[in-house]
Amino acid sequence: MAASSSTRGGVEETEELAYARSELKATLSALEADLEDLEESVRVVETTGPRYFGLDDSEVQGRRRYVRDVRHELENMRAEVAASENQGSSSTPRYAPSSPTSRPKANVLAPRPGENIPGEKGDDDQAAWSRMEQQACTSILYFT
Repeated sequence: MAASSSTRGGVEETEELAYARSELKATLSALEADLEDLEESVRVVETTGPRYFGLDDSEVQGRRRYVRDVRHELENMRAEVAASENQGSSSTPRYAPSSPTSRPKANVLAPRPGENIPGEKGDDDQAAWSRMEQQACTSILYFT
């Protein structure tokens, strides 16, 4: 591997952070488009009649709740991205969970042995964004 990002210039790290933020926003937009398709499918089942599709009312309600929960999680992720943009060079972590009960249940942000603890010496924006992006992708996987 080439030089670590902590030894790179500030401009390069800023460009990498902007790129990572852009990629995360694009991923969230794609997920939102998929969610809209899913929501439309649920709407079709509701208007056509669940029995036509071999479903009962409770299954349709469960799918409606799922769509609502995923939408809420996407909104939380977008808010976290927006908040991190506004924090600038703040030393506080930019990837805190949206709430104590938000998904994923497992702590995917826990450092592995030998990794830096977020916010401590040696942690950089690229690593923080990488963890935030992983959290976003992992929490969506919990819904599928």
